[in-house]
Amino acid sequence: SEALKDMRVLMTGATGMIGKELALRLVECGARVTVVSRSSEDQVKSQMGLPVQVVTWDLNESPIPNERLGKIDFVVHLAGENIAASRWSNSQKKRIRESRTRLTKNLVSSLKGQSIKRLVSASAIGFYGNNSFEDKPFDESSACGRGFLSEVVQRWEESSQVATSELGCEVAIFRIGVVLKRGSGFLLRMESLARKGLLGKIGSGKMALSWIAIDDLVNSFLIALENESFSGIWNAVSPGVVSNSEFVDVMNKLMGNSFGLPAPKLAVKAALGEMSEIVLSSQVVSSSKLKGTGFDFLFPTIEMALERTYSVFPRAHVYIDRIWLNKARVEVFDFFSRETNLEKITPEFLNFKVVGKSTPEIEAGTEIDYRLKIHGFPAKWKSLIQAWEPPEKFVDTQIKGPYKLWHHEHTFRDLNGGTLVEDRVHYLLPMGVLGDTFGAGIIQGDVEKIFSFRKKSMQHWLE
Repeated sequence: SEALKDMRVLMTGATGMIGKELALRLVECGARVTVVSRSSEDQVKSQMGLPVQVVTWDLNESPIPNERLGKIDFVVHLAGENIAASRWSNSQKKRIRESRTRLTKNLVSSLKGQSIKRLVSASAIGFYGNNSFEDKPFDESSACGRGFLSEVVQRWEESSQVATSELGCEVAIFRIGVVLKRGSGFLLRMESLARKGLLGKIGSGKMALSWIAIDDLVNSFLIALENESFSGIWNAVSPGVVSNSEFVDVMNKLMGNSFGLPAPKLAVKAALGEMSEIVLSSQVVSSSKLKGTGFDFLFPTIEMALERTYSVFPRAHVYIDRIWLNKARVEVFDFFSRETNLEKITPEFLNFKVVGKSTPEIEAGTEIDYRLKIHGFPAKWKSLIQAWEPPEKFVDTQIKGPYKLWHHEHTFRDLNGGTLVEDRVHYLLPMGVLGDTFGAGIIQGDVEKIFSFRKKSMQHWLE
């Protein structure tokens, strides 16, 4: 969007699920993104894989000195302790409260003296209490509910709204429903259960789930940043609210499951304690206000959202990673066109060696043989280059090796004067449910280590 081109956007919570996708879109729009994080610049850039500026600062402790920020035009505030990370002990509740209120107050204090055009903040539909499909849907004027979650969200919003008077800018707050993104957050847990045949309805299955696809959520934030009249409270939920049993049925159908294991409410409460409030809540939340602006939902129904999300290898684990390199796309792709360079960007613990390939140069249909070690055990791997489209994309898939499925899509595109490299891997472990139950965590850790090393090595060899 031209409205955001060359605008300086400050982001908190940028390394989270929503933040990474929104930051990518902002950079694509030509915005100059500055990320505030407790992590180091190297860690943030590795996590995000984008050309962003980083200010290392803990907003839970104090405001940022103005000279550290430079000029800021817009603010996107997503930061906060993960409410579903662990059981709600008193100390965890304190961390959650402070990460929402103190952090936000310090953020606003950091921005005094700036000419901020707009602050767009995340909130949650946890603001509302419970209702059912027989009740009137919650809209933006509905009262705050009771309980820890509602209290936290109310305080969070109040501390964000202070920016209107203290900074003289418009403030837009999104009460966000359950965000659907494959391999992340809510869906990550649902996928894990579905692969094992354990995804069943909770209790009666009648609890209402108000959700939103990640693409629709990112689009709503962009519109709020671009539109001068966009202020106040907005529900960020899809029009297609579903019951727990409807969601489970669609998910299991896509995963090829004929049934799932029901979970009694008492068992959920025993397992999660007070945090079960998140899982057992029933909220029918209205999207009418957002729709009334002309906002066009890409995924208005759960069927559309999940069918798109799981259109490729639905039962597979997915791993997505990005790196931005300050090099021309042709040069970056050329590096990958020489299979011997794979040895340079693969960690030593794999003892990875290219044994041979079926054609003089890599092309669609080329088969490449490798030798490696997996946790010390020797293994052979044969890859087929399914697609070869220089300098934009290539796809390799395992035809012999340790995985039941390994499908790796590499894409290369121009961004901000350099090249954005994106790796998208779908993989399945051998031995079905048994392999997934005992091996998924180990393999996920391995994959993360491999790609972390890969990014550092690519920067070394290409920059």
